[in-house]
Amino acid sequence: MTAAASATGGHALPVAPARMRVRQAVALGALALLLGLSACARSDAGALDSAPAPAPAEPAVAVATADPPQSAPAPVEAPAPVPPLQAAAEAVLRQDDPDFDDYYSQFAFGDLDRDGRDDVAVEYGIGADGATRHVTNTVRILLMRDAGLELQRDDPDLFRYCAAVRGIDRGRLRVDSLEACMIPFPRTIAHYEYEWTAQGLRQSAERSNEEQIQAQLGELAEALRSGRSGDAAAFLRPGPAAADASAAAADPLFDEAARRAGFIAAVQALSGQTFRQLGANERMAVRGEYKLHLNLKPEGELAELGDGDTVNDAVATLEWPQGDGVGYSVRFLLIQGRLYLLDHSGFDSESE
Repeated sequence: MTAAASATGGHALPVAPARMRVRQAVALGALALLLGLSACARSDAGALDSAPAPAPAEPAVAVATADPPQSAPAPVEAPAPVPPLQAAAEAVLRQDDPDFDDYYSQFAFGDLDRDGRDDVAVEYGIGADGATRHVTNTVRILLMRDAGLELQRDDPDLFRYCAAVRGIDRGRLRVDSLEACMIPFPRTIAHYEYEWTAQGLRQSAERSNEEQIQAQLGELAEALRSGRSGDAAAFLRPGPAAADASAAAADPLFDEAARRAGFIAAVQALSGQTFRQLGANERMAVRGEYKLHLNLKPEGELAELGDGDTVNDAVATLEWPQGDGVGYSVRFLLIQGRLYLLDHSGFDSESE
């Protein structure tokens, strides 16, 4: 039983009109709230229904791209054609020794027997069967005859050293002796010349590096004295030209008459002079104001040539008085038995 019923003996009393109005107002407010929420919901749904649908995504289109340009393969250089005289020499040698060029071979051409026709000297390596490196080498001679090249009889006493054929000049075969055949960049220790005689090939000269330098200076002085500019030019270049390249231009060092005369006088004065030893690898020859200094083991001894590196066996410095207190100095490199111009300059001879 509620508290109101208890107070009136258990009978319910009628609700006052004011309270009835309050309850009606509350009920109407709730109904209005519910109607408002329903309208909002319908409005939102309508907005969702009326909003335009998003456009469907366009399918991805593959764009063709060009492949990156491919570099063309480097052209393979064709081997240099073999000179006909060399090809003929190879054919004759292969009949005698089919594997003569297993390790390497090097050819020189020129008129050795002075009959007006070019002959051939060939140097090639010799090694044990199955070896990958030669241990020594040999030199063989082929002379041109009416029927073609003819291989000459070998003389085992001629080349008892590691031989390096340098060329055939004016009827002389030039061959250098190397310190060893099996090491890279071997130094030259002696220089030989051979001539063809009725008895065959015979040694005509043997020189040390010091003597070779003096002989080369003598050849240059003689070429200048006799006006053989082509022969003189060979000494006035920076080094031997590669087999596939033209020779560098000669230095105009001796175009000046006074300088040319001073050089010839210096070479003549020092010809045959004995060298004093200044150190393990230095020599000096002096006669008056003329001086020839040799460095037989120069620093930076490798010279880069067209065919690869080779060894500078010596630096030779020749000095002479030019007059009026001025001297002149010329330096040469000894490469493969030949002198090549390194540099030249004047100096104050009175301060020497």
